[in-house]
Amino acid sequence: MWFKVDDSFHSHPKALEASLAALGLWTLAGSWSGKHRKDGFVSDQAVNQMSRGASELAGELVAAGLWKRTKGGYRFHQWDQRNPTASDADRIADRKASGGALGNHLRWHKKKGKQNPECQFCQEKQASDDRSDKGSDTDRKSDRTPNPDPTRPEGSTTYSNNAGFAEIWAALPRRRGDSRHKTELAYNAAIKRGVTHAEILAHATAYAADRRGKDPQFTKGGEAWFNLRPWENGEPEQPARRSLWDN
Repeated sequence: MWFKVDDSFHSHPKALEASLAALGLWTLAGSWSGKHRKDGFVSDQAVNQMSRGASELAGELVAAGLWKRTKGGYRFHQWDQRNPTASDADRIADRKASGGALGNHLRWHKKKGKQNPECQFCQEKQASDDRSDKGSDTDRKSDRTPNPDPTRPEGSTTYSNNAGFAEIWAALPRRRGDSRHKTELAYNAAIKRGVTHAEILAHATAYAADRRGKDPQFTKGGEAWFNLRPWENGEPEQPARRSLWDN
């Protein structure tokens, strides 16, 4: 989990009020709080250890407005506005773990045409195949474009209750004007072809991470991204890890 430092911090009035030693403590403490999922809290014990016994430096940070004194330690000012929360970090870790498991599935099971009863993706694929074989009326109806409601004003929007697609839609980067309904149709079609939800989510998450900070003009919208069928090219490509100094 990264501790973020704004690129204007060097000239911020609060930073200029504190000594370099105090700012060094602030930086180390930010790393400690992020590592231990403390959401901006730093214990008195940790402060004493990281300050090499010069705990008065914490007072400088409080006086400068960078920290607030709290029970048992200190808290960073506006931590949650600049850094991911512990729950955010846990979700990111879960997605990375899912991506690694997907890579193993694609490499050792899908490419070799093998089924592993202990593999989540193998089981999801089998369940998807079973649903396709049944050809239920429910599956056929899901692909139909709903008839327009004459009682609903033109331009209003309603969304389906497809929780699986909602997770994909939230993960994908998209540009203004992108069609959620057409993207959902593309998602349904991919599922019917045997692609698992977990595979789609892993690739969508990797694509969103890769496009973060890049020109949105060249970022594929949901429907266009589905048309690329990235899951057919193997495991999702993970973006290069960024350095703290890239922020």
